[in-house]
Amino acid sequence: MELNGIWPVVLPFFVGWVISSNLPASGGKETLMRALIALPFGFAIVSLLSFLTLLLSSMLTYSYVFEGALILCAAAFLIYRGRWKSAVDTSLRSEKIAVYYVIPLVIVFFLILATFVQTLKFNPHGGWDAWAIWNLRAKFLFKNEAFWKDAFSSYIPWSHPDYPLLLPLTVSRWWKYLGLDSVSVPQAVAFVFTFSTLILLFYSVSHFKGTIQGVASVLAISMAFCYLKNGAQQYADIPIGFFFLSASVFVVNKDTSDDKNRMKFLILSGLCLGFAAWTKNEGLIFITAFMAARLVIFLLTSRLREFLKEIPYFLAGMAQVLIPLIIFKFKFALPNDVLSSFGQDTINKFADIGRYYTILKSFILLCIPYGEINFGFAFLTSVAFLIVSGITQVKKYLFTSAFLVLTLLFMLIGDFFVFVVIPYDVNFTVATLLYRLISQILPLGIFAVFLLSASMSEREII
Repeated sequence: MELNGIWPVVLPFFVGWVISSNLPASGGKETLMRALIALPFGFAIVSLLSFLTLLLSSMLTYSYVFEGALILCAAAFLIYRGRWKSAVDTSLRSEKIAVYYVIPLVIVFFLILATFVQTLKFNPHGGWDAWAIWNLRAKFLFKNEAFWKDAFSSYIPWSHPDYPLLLPLTVSRWWKYLGLDSVSVPQAVAFVFTFSTLILLFYSVSHFKGTIQGVASVLAISMAFCYLKNGAQQYADIPIGFFFLSASVFVVNKDTSDDKNRMKFLILSGLCLGFAAWTKNEGLIFITAFMAARLVIFLLTSRLREFLKEIPYFLAGMAQVLIPLIIFKFKFALPNDVLSSFGQDTINKFADIGRYYTILKSFILLCIPYGEINFGFAFLTSVAFLIVSGITQVKKYLFTSAFLVLTLLFMLIGDFFVFVVIPYDVNFTVATLLYRLISQILPLGIFAVFLLSASMSEREII
């Protein structure tokens, strides 16, 4: 029983390590960080493997065979690169890790743990989306394995049968190994994604700008209590935000690195973009915003040819996930409720000024530091640090920061018009969904602000 409970984590960790080991690093002391970020990547990859198993056999039970082959491949890759031994040995010799890394990690861990304990005490099954969509679908895949396609039945349209399968397959696979649908499994998955997102934010800002900025960035996101609560509610907005951030970190590393093989980071970024689309439909909006921002920023800097060279690398990463997603969308999923509602009524909604006013007002209210659900304190903390530190004068950081800001702007525009045309009451929809959409881009927004700030070394030079 103990091994059955451990294996669902061991395999994703080793597989995810193949990706997280490619995150930017300046020394062995960062190995601990990359290890803590490995699981979400592994969950995504193994969920795709589970979907392949369902396609070939309609039974998750047979995934044992594929998973055994997968871990052998991952082990061979890690041994070939020699990263595991050399990185661990170096990290153990680093004295800085105790002060600059472990203490923030412990603080973040207990902060999230306290939020989870408090929230799950009264709501152990999570929020509405958790038990009515993601965990419901996981139960279909676990308990009704031979008829798993019933999870996308038109008889339960309120469960959004067009939503992707990363979370349901991750949870159902874990349940399959345990032999029971324990409520602690989706709780654990939610905790991993929430914790890993904050660690990735701290890790990335620390690498590019220094440890002080890294700690400040985590402090900023922690000021948004509703973000941590969304994680405890087991909403998919936190996992998709993790992949938004990781895709951006890989691109920033490509833009700022002198590595002759830096184009590989675009493949990994494309892979993370695909993972985002495999998590929630908003991932497709983000891919569009991401690539559009990339195109605009290269056009503005007269580097269109360089952008065209990047496209095959992005596609090489995205295709590995988008192909299974396309199969799912066209073969199993029901039509999306927003897209299927397009018609004359949609045109009328575009002309309804009141809808625009309602959406804008709600967004502004979320940015005001007042009430339980707001992102104002996180926003003010980030901007205050930027004002104090000043804006970076390093051209490569200005370029990549502008790209991230443009991506966020395009994403907000895309989400805005989804609210405009959505076939439900706009007041109810905005009240229940807008703050969760902000949660998706919050880590990336904070990362962009701190990337734009001047580091300690820059201020010393000035």
